[in-house]
Amino acid sequence: MALYAAPQTIDSTSTEPAISEHSPPYAHRISEFTLPEPVADEQLRNFQVAFLPHFPLLHIPPGIRSVTLRQEKPFLWLTIMSLTTRSLTLQGKMGTAIRGIVREYILTDEEKSLDLLLGLLCFNSWIQNLESIVVAVERWLRFYTEYPVDEWMGITTSGQSQFGHSIMILFKLTVLREPGWDAEYLRKRVNFMDVLEEMAKKLESIPGEFRPSDLGNVEDHGMLLKGPELLRSLRDVLSGELMKATAHENGEMGDFVLYESLLSSDIVMDFTQEGWLNDTFGTGF
Repeated sequence: MALYAAPQTIDSTSTEPAISEHSPPYAHRISEFTLPEPVADEQLRNFQVAFLPHFPLLHIPPGIRSVTLRQEKPFLWLTIMSLTTRSLTLQGKMGTAIRGIVREYILTDEEKSLDLLLGLLCFNSWIQNLESIVVAVERWLRFYTEYPVDEWMGITTSGQSQFGHSIMILFKLTVLREPGWDAEYLRKRVNFMDVLEEMAKKLESIPGEFRPSDLGNVEDHGMLLKGPELLRSLRDVLSGELMKATAHENGEMGDFVLYESLLSSDIVMDFTQEGWLNDTFGTGF
């Protein structure tokens, strides 16, 4: 059962200082983190709009200011700021502080408060950093690459979509440029081009008894039969986008070859006519 904080537990008119005699014993561990009020307010709004609808485990009154939430629920505030910050460096430092508070005040001192409970629930309910996202994507892709080939005929549309989403997340992480993020290491660790080629070969290896006998009379062959060509074409398109991102980063856009020229010459297809592809990869081709 989801736990909800009653609306009155967070007073949007409070002017109590961040640390006072009434502050919890762990407040000093949070005082080192300062954010400009507009930035903190925006992050709080992002949490309310983009996070809570997916898992409404608490109530935060509309219009509440970040400074007020910090005064009333400092640990919850720290967790929300950690989840919504765009700085990997700051996210890492906040994550370290959160784990330190959990270790010292929850596990050791057995401190009990609604603030700690809600903050801990939030921290455990969402992926906290990019490394966690990579691990999750790796696990999903490993599931598909290890899935028995003779069972692929029965895989659901949602299963296909999850594979597509995992590939697109991996691609976006591959082209991400963020301080502290090593995209080159990610390419060596798990390369989206290798994954797409492996899946194309896997689809090609589906036993003949699972393939339609009147293949030549059907225009729409579906994912499992057209999949290898489409996955390889998608691989080439994303490879071109990666080249473009790298060229832009190195200031070499003048020498860049558009990705359309990277498509195999013997494959002529219009991605916009492949409805299942848009559903699977959510790419808006």
